Amino acid sequence: PVRKLNERVQELKKKLDQTCDEESQEWKDLYVEYQKLLEERKVAEENAAKDIFERNNSKGNMGTIKNNGETSIDLHGLHISDAIRIFGQIILPVLPFLKSLIVITGRGAHNKNKEALLKEAMKKYFIEDLKLKCVEVKTNPGALKISV
Repeated sequence: PVRKLNERVQELKKKLDQTCDEESQEWKDLYVEYQKLLEERKVAEENAAKDIFERNNSKGNMGTIKNNGETSIDLHGLHISDAIRIFGQIILPVLPFLKSLIVITGRGAHNKNKEALLKEAMKKYFIEDLKLKCVEVKTNPGALKISV
């Protein structure tokens, strides 16, 4: 759904740019439709992120607090902004109750440049914004460990 909405948004943006008279009814109608599509796209992106997060964390030990007080959360596959938003909404409130947290971000294997963009962005977010101790997990190049 997000891809289709993106295509439609781009088409409408092009039409708006090509319509010179911003006072015309045609331009106003296109603009209203464009704004609606932007809102629909935002909702679709949030739903997609929620689905990815739930799919990644519904199996196994994700989210389960182990005897040593450590738990794991899987954010890989999410856009950076979605990962930060979800972390802030779901994890941050319970973070003080955990001894440590393993955050699965992925290694960047699906990135065209093979760069771990999410891992680096989350590491920066944890260290600079949240002032948390964050290190890479030696046994998993696609994971970070946060000590609370």
